[in-house]
Amino acid sequence: EYPEERVRLEREVESQWRYFRTWALEVELFRKIQFLRDKMDPDATFGAEAEFYSSSNPSYSLELFLRERKADPTYHFAIGNDAGDADSIVSAILLAYVESMHGDPVTPIVSIPRESFIRERPDVNLLFRLAGIRNPSADLLFVDDLVDVLENEAEEGLLSRSLTLVDHNTMNPSLERFSENLI
Repeated sequence: EYPEERVRLEREVESQWRYFRTWALEVELFRKIQFLRDKMDPDATFGAEAEFYSSSNPSYSLELFLRERKADPTYHFAIGNDAGDADSIVSAILLAYVESMHGDPVTPIVSIPRESFIRERPDVNLLFRLAGIRNPSADLLFVDDLVDVLENEAEEGLLSRSLTLVDHNTMNPSLERFSENLI
């Protein structure tokens, strides 16, 4: 309906894309992404620093970690800010992964509902796929999953969980009603 605006936007996107490609080449972004992908490959092995898991599984990938946490969430959760942007989601996952490697099992939570992640975060979805997580929306726990867990526990009178906030300092609005039961 607005051909002039469409042409202007296309030119702007092309300009920004050229700028990004130039920057990416300057900082060797693609080589760095490949390095990270190789390090996070599901078949990669980790050294002695991953001793917590290596006794049972010498090849412990991030993808496997996320699947295990989804299947069996721990007492302690890590969650990012309400926007559910890349740095927030990655911060929650990496905190949970590192803490778990050192003996304090933590379950990462994506701070937005699964459907929002699928519709509104294709950039984060791509980032995870590049990191070797083949199906992020299936392998991650989302705030709506956590709300379901907490509601079930609250009904049974068993609710008592620990929650670490990363990339912000306020409780996710969908979790506020559980705040007195979250440490």
